[in-house]
Amino acid sequence: MKKCPIKPIKRRYVVEKIKKEQVGSIVIPEGFQEWPDTGTIVAVSDDDNMECAVGDVVRFKKHAGTDIELDGTNYNIIKEDQLLAIIKGMK
Repeated sequence: MKKCPIKPIKRRYVVEKIKKEQVGSIVIPEGFQEWPDTGTIVAVSDDDNMECAVGDVVRFKKHAGTDIELDGTNYNIIKEDQLLAIIKGMK
């Protein structure tokens, strides 16, 4: 994992979204495309007692946070309360 050039503040995380891959010729109905997004945390603010750590795979609300592109990589800065879950066993 490359070093993230963004340092979040005030109980925020920087997440790199995991791209959804199409499986075979399955067509996903439009309504199902609004499910929460999945991503890997690449940076965490310095606040104490943060729930997640760098490397955790998380689910977060659709359209949560602020999208930023740096050096060809898309990042999302997300407040802690917009995260829904940590997906255990994924790295």
